[in-house]
Amino acid sequence: MTSTPADVAALLKIAAMEPETLDDLDGCLRRLRDVQKARRELAKVPPAMLLSGLLDRRPRGGDPT
Repeated sequence: MTSTPADVAALLKIAAMEPETLDDLDGCLRRLRDVQKARRELAKVPPAMLLSGLLDRRPRGGDPT
């Protein structure tokens, strides 16, 4: 139980963050759905094409680390 005005103020500050927090969560869920969709699509891609795509992502030249 809260017993001081500072405790109440701290709780009000946290409670006021709810809309922003829900927006953040919504964005995270959208990104997660996009990731899951991409993984499902990648599962259908032939292995040779996946390898080609992976090789294209590697940095060219310079230090490989």
